[in-house]
Amino acid sequence: FGLAMRLGGTVVCLPRFDFAQYVAALARYRASFAVVVPPVALGLAQHPLVAEHDLSALRYIVSSAAPLAPSLAESMEKRLGARVVQGDLARAARESVDQHGVEPPRCQRCVVGDAGDQRRGRGVGERVVRQPAVGQVRREG
Repeated sequence: FGLAMRLGGTVVCLPRFDFAQYVAALARYRASFAVVVPPVALGLAQHPLVAEHDLSALRYIVSSAAPLAPSLAESMEKRLGARVVQGDLARAARESVDQHGVEPPRCQRCVVGDAGDQRRGRGVGERVVRQPAVGQVRREG
């Protein structure tokens, strides 16, 4: 998300996930890039609602959080005309915070010590980043 904002792109966040609203937002904002999880990928590949919207602006779709079956990626590419790749959104969110200091909306981060105690600042311990769209990711540090 941080990279998209730094490059002047538009980042669209929905208050909660609803497949119909998601597909409508992709069409309304003429999204060229989307990050999805495999269940959403399945919907994009097979749900009849997708045919009701113009998603021709989509160029790249990154699937993350779990492995995406090659046959599902191929179905999405055929239906949407977008390149589908396997990615790691959790790593991308963490790197956005670590490298750019740009936190996605409602992002929280902290350092947790060996005893599980939360520490302020950048102390020694495990860095934890939590964001509703990603879940919780951890990184040793």
